[in-house]
Amino acid sequence: MKTRNIILLIGLSLVFLMSGVFAQSVNNKNEQTNVIKPTRLCHGDKIGLVAPAWLITEIDLQLSIQRIKELGFEPVYSDRILGKQGYFSGTDQERADDFNCMINNSDIKAVVFVNGGYGCARILDLVDYDAIKKNPKIIIGFSDCTALINAIHKKTGLITFHGPISRTLHHDYSRQQFESATVSPTDRY
Repeated sequence: MKTRNIILLIGLSLVFLMSGVFAQSVNNKNEQTNVIKPTRLCHGDKIGLVAPAWLITEIDLQLSIQRIKELGFEPVYSDRILGKQGYFSGTDQERADDFNCMINNSDIKAVVFVNGGYGCARILDLVDYDAIKKNPKIIIGFSDCTALINAIHKKTGLITFHGPISRTLHHDYSRQQFESATVSPTDRY
């Protein structure tokens, strides 16, 4: 077989293979999860505070409570929020349970992370994604919490927010971004 025919055969084979990859890519794009938009917050709503990663101090908790109240919301948290397991705010199961309790509590309209750090990736398989679909709410945070908010969006379709944690809500910019995303969002999301 001539070199030209071999090159032509290889080229046609590549085109054939790539067309199959392209078709599969188009099919995957058509199988998207339905997007779930959480309900906007109203002043006076209850916001659940959780620490799904690093441990927090009593001072961190009190500052977070104060900042949420200053924004016009009622902070809610469990006794587990001040837990300690090494440098985590409790065992993986305790941190996941605390998060899942906030999700399952219909009085809680949003879940705000107190801090980031490391640890959220360790609880991804312990999160109740079905409960999140049934009881969607605003979930917001950054740092290590990005792993959790991205997993939630991927598995449920719920729009989550990479935004301020409660410890940073004393900055005017953070407050403005928090309220822009949770109280008076535009139709862009």
